[in-house]
Amino acid sequence: MNKRSSKLKTQNSKFEVKSLRLNFKKIGIVTLILVVLYVALWGWYRPSGVYENYIPVKVPKYIQRIKTVEVPVEKVVALEKKEVADKLGLPKSVEGNPEKQVLTAGEVPPHEGKTTVTAVMDTKTGITQLLQRQERPPLIAMRNEFEIGIDYGIGNRANFQLFANYDAIRIGKVHLGLHGQINQRGDYMASVRLSYRW
Repeated sequence: MNKRSSKLKTQNSKFEVKSLRLNFKKIGIVTLILVVLYVALWGWYRPSGVYENYIPVKVPKYIQRIKTVEVPVEKVVALEKKEVADKLGLPKSVEGNPEKQVLTAGEVPPHEGKTTVTAVMDTKTGITQLLQRQERPPLIAMRNEFEIGIDYGIGNRANFQLFANYDAIRIGKVHLGLHGQINQRGDYMASVRLSYRW
């Protein structure tokens, strides 16, 4: 009787430990998901001058060295300031200054390299046009980009894992970095990652 009782106690204690481990895993997974969501939302919505403020466009040195000349213009066509200010959220230094007019505006699509933007005015019509040219990215570039995420998939069995990537350097279209991952069973891997992107 004592042997049976101790055996039951052992089984119960094993079951309790296993349940406790499962509960810790569930709590850990939920906590991890909440942390990742918080970091993602904070990174997107946090106050940042990069997204809210206008800054002067950097003029390359080879352009600064070019001599400027005065060109006679009969008229200059500008955008209606009140309307364009409402649409674009112009800074007060432009919106409230009658001596500053908005000639045109545009959007430049994302590009891994630099984009050269040139403003061209037709002296007969007074209309200004923006021209853009995407420059070829340099052969070698330091990336220094981090990525963290969660994978959940179904194959032979449901699998959940946390992963992290560090993109260190790009040579042409080849990227070199680090990769790490760990799943819910505690299996983990750390590796050097070499990839080709197009």
